[in-house]
Formats: sequence, C-alpha cells, structure tokens
Amino acid sequence: MKLSALVSGLVDGVEGAGDPEIEHLTIDINEVRPGTLFAARRQWYGDTHEHLEEAVRRGAAALLVSDAARAPTTVPVAVARAEDPALGLVSRRYYDAPSSRLEVYGVTGTNGKTTVTWMIAHILAALGERPALMGTLGYRFEDAIVPASNTTPDALVIHRFAADAAARVDGQQQRIDALVSALETRDGEVRELQAAARAAAEAHEASRAEESQ
Repeated sequence: MKLSALVSGLVDGVEGAGDPEIEHLTIDINEVRPGTLFAARRQWYGDTHEHLEEAVRRGAAALLVSDAARAPTTVPVAVARAEDPALGLVSRRYYDAPSSRLEVYGVTGTNGKTTVTWMIAHILAALGERPALMGTLGYRFEDAIVPASNTTPDALVIHRFAADAAARVDGQQQRIDALVSALETRDGEVRELQAAARAAAEAHEASRAEESQ
C-alpha cells in the first residue's frame, strides 16, 4: 500500500518527497526492515522518537511521528500530533479493517477479566463458533498461540492479531464469530459496559435462535 493511501485523512500532514510502498508497520525498532512504516511514540518504553535515525538506517521507508522536528528528512514523514488515535486508524486501514469482519466482545474491569473471557470463549466454542481470544495469558485462535508481551496490547497488535485470525479461515471471506478481547482499564466503574456486553450476548443468542428456526 502506498504511504499516501495509508495515511490520507488520518494524519495532520506528510513532510518530504516521495510516496513509498509500505510493506510493514511497526512501533518496535527491532522489527524495522526495508519497506517499513515506523511509528514513533513518546510513551512506549520511553520516547521512541530517539530511534528515528536508526529506523532509517534499518531501511524504514517512512516514519509516523508526533514530533516532526526530531525526524530525519531523508524519508517521508507523516505527522500526527494525536499519537494513539492515529496509530489505531492507520493500523485499521493497513490491515483492511479486520474487526469489521468479526464479532467483537470486550471485557473490561478491575478483577476477573481473564476468567470471564475464557468462559465466554469456551461457551462460544461449545455452540460451534470459532472464538479467538486476547488477554493477559496470550493471544489464541485454535492451535495458534502468541504470548502476550504486556497486559494491554496496543492498537497495532490488536489489528494484526485480528487480521491473522481472519486470514486463518481457509482464505475464504467467512466470519470468525467472536474475537474476545480482555483489556485492562484503570477505571473500575464498568457496570454500563458490562450491561452492554450482556445485552449484546443476548441479542446474539436471539439472532442464532431465529436463524435455526
């Protein structure tokens, strides 16, 4: 995908000449290779704007930054002052909006998230669905298991995992019926979210019952 197509409408602007083909997207300097769009963040294990020069040396085709003054001028630089929203939107576009092809359930709260998500995953599997699971104990879909590097995955990891899960359905445009996501939250007041989740689950069951009649 061309850089212009990837970031159009999602960033504040693009500096520098050229419109390279983006073949990889990462926030981890160790994953940078030729064709990569390296997204720097101010609060991801430190300020990774410090690695911009190294990213270019490793072959980064372009950079996504919030602090343009620190970016080298040898490659195109996409500037987004709002880092987290931009990373989520760019990741979604890069991976072709995988969550739009999935039914997504989010479980949030202070305690018990992992237990609840595993219970939901087992219930869905017993109903004949093919659930994928993201949580503290790892990211799983059928026989594929990826260890969780931290408690709360960033938007790039979520979209990458969702795209991988969708691609595993025999290459067909079928829908995985549930992607269960356990995300940490600092706010323990989650009653409204829990009620919404219960309502969504009940609606899902009602829909399945109608389809089976």
